[in-house]
Formats: sequence, C-alpha cells, structure tokens
Amino acid sequence: MFCFFIDILKEVAVYLFIVPLGIAYYFCCLKKRGEVKIILCNHIGDIIFTLAVLDPLKENNKKITLLLEKRWFFMLSAFEIKTEVKKISPFWRWIIFRSNKTEVGQRILYYNKEVKIVNTGDYFTLGYEAPSRIEGCTLVDCIHRIALGLDHTYEIQLKRKKTISEAELQQFVIHSGVIKGKTVILTPVAHSVSNLDLDFYERLAKRLKEYGYQVFTNLSSDKEKEIRGTKRLVCGLERIVEIAEYCGYLIGVRNGLMDLVSLSNCKIVALYPKNNPMYDFYNIQKNRKENNGKLWQYQLTGNTMQDVETIIRLYLKGELYVDIKTFENGKEGTI
Repeated sequence: MFCFFIDILKEVAVYLFIVPLGIAYYFCCLKKRGEVKIILCNHIGDIIFTLAVLDPLKENNKKITLLLEKRWFFMLSAFEIKTEVKKISPFWRWIIFRSNKTEVGQRILYYNKEVKIVNTGDYFTLGYEAPSRIEGCTLVDCIHRIALGLDHTYEIQLKRKKTISEAELQQFVIHSGVIKGKTVILTPVAHSVSNLDLDFYERLAKRLKEYGYQVFTNLSSDKEKEIRGTKRLVCGLERIVEIAEYCGYLIGVRNGLMDLVSLSNCKIVALYPKNNPMYDFYNIQKNRKENNGKLWQYQLTGNTMQDVETIIRLYLKGELYVDIKTFENGKEGTI
C-alpha cells in the first residue's frame, strides 16, 4: 500500500513540476516559426537513423536544428552534416522526454510540427516490448515515420569519414596483435536487449580461438573486465569503426554499436536471448537492407553448445545467414 501512494505522489509531482518546466522550456527555447528542432536520445542507432534522413526532412522544412548532449558531438564529426547542431543539457533533455510521456506533454510537444522527439521507447505505453505486437514494425520505421513524420522508411546510406589514420591503425595493430580479417570483437553489453550469460561468451571465445581467430572484448573503460580467455579492447566510438573493419568480425547481443559499425565492411552477428520479442523490431537486416551479405542475426535456443557451434559454422561458411526460426526445422537460408 505504501508503494502505491509513493507512485501516486510521483505522478502528481510530474504534472505539478516536470510538465510545466517542459512546456516552459518549449515556448522559451524551442518554439521558433519556420524552424524544426529535433531532440535526439542517447542511443547510437536512433542518432544514426536520424542522420540518414536529414536531406528528405530539409525538403519539407526551412531549417532543421539537431539537439543532443555534447558528449555525442565527437561521433557526428565523422559525418558530413550540413545541418546545425546544438547541445542540450542532460537535465532539459530529460525534462522534455519525461513531459512527452504524459498526455498533456504529448499534445504540446509530440503533435507540434516544430519539435520532433527521437526517443523510440516513448512511442509505446508498454515500453520496448510493445513493438513486437505490430507486425513488420522495425526501429527504423518508428524513427522515420512516427518520430520524424516522414511518409515512408528510407534506406540507411550514410557516408562516413575516416577518423583514424593509417599510421594510427598500424600502431594499434602492432600493439594489440590483431590479425586482419581473422579477429572477432565481442560486445557483451546492450541497453535495449537483455544481456547474455558470460558463460556463453567464454565458450564462444574458446571455440573461436580453436579455429584460429583472435578474440577481443570491447570495453568502454579501463575499469571494465574482459571476458575470460579474450584480450582487452578499450576503444572509443570515434575509432571503433575502422578498427572493427580491420579485425573483420563483431559479435554480441544486439546493440547500438552494431548500427554504427554496419557503416563499414565489418561482418556483424547480432545475438538475441531465447524467446526475446525484439528479434524482428531490432532486426539488423531489416534496418539495413543493403547489407552486402555482412549482417546476420541469431536467436539463441538455450542450448549453449548448439548455439556456439551454429555461430562458428556461420563464420566458417562465409556468406551464410542462419535464422533460428528456420534453423530449428533443419533449414538454412542464404542472403
């Protein structure tokens, strides 16, 4: 009963304080006739898929301004963006996003054409699980058609500038000992899809090494610990694309990093826990239709050894796409 009253007080606080603050910020800082402001969330994929449609958006609007937290500016430096980019503080971004979750906030913010909010999780009252109920709905569909109001979903065709020189890349190769095209980077962390047991990655790493692959764990800081049996790779988003392309393979639970690395020629395998409903929504192939046979995904069966061996076969056979929904029936499909 006590928790029930706490929840009520929280909702009252939202309507008494947060929503008024969000509306005030909108009228004072965001609303400007003839200009559209796009507020981006802190998800790599959402940012990438928004950047891909700036030109179509400009055709319907006089001026577009991107608003995102300053910590993401370095990632944008790799793209030729002709749109103005401004920073928004984490506090005001949170205020706007939280206001947008209320009916009053949505009437003012979401339904106003002068402000577009790219925060996919807010489009469903049940959170990220709800899109699985909409047949054929993908992450890109939500961003292009719902958040940005475009008439259809566009192909993701972004040109990215190199952010690391050949000399720096060679220095990394010498220091780390990676083998070109024969190195696997494991990415065990995700925010939208449930993470997998470390035991699975440890067994996968062991088998990959038996087949002659170098195996690294991608880490975001020196404080994080690598998967047992792998080497450490502490690499920022501004360098990971070139490094992953040189290594050859990226494998792990489906995450936003894969959307960024998919702009290169690195081969990617996106993993999903057993019975995870987001398999179709985050489908990396549907989100990037022109994948040139380098984007795969696999839903685990719960049998670790079987899953590991299937993924190994996927790598060794090259241009093979294994979809667990058909694999369970003894079928394999090629791209």
